[in-house]
Amino acid sequence: MQALKKWEGQARPRKLHADAMALREEAEKQKNPRIRKRILALACVADGLGVDDASAQIGLDRSVIYTWIRRFGKDGFPNSQR
Repeated sequence: MQALKKWEGQARPRKLHADAMALREEAEKQKNPRIRKRILALACVADGLGVDDASAQIGLDRSVIYTWIRRFGKDGFPNSQR
């Protein structure tokens, strides 16, 4: 139930207005494989893939992708070591 409360009163992000190619280039620079996968999922969504399809293609839970779409929209790329 806590997951439902997280989205209460908020629309789930469905689109990502970003350059998919730039996201893929950023993913290639990442040393951390977990962050790399998350950025690749963002690139899929930026290409127009739905979150469910991106989840299946990349192998991440869709809640992780929703979280990263929201974070990317607010902060841009994560502050992590490359």
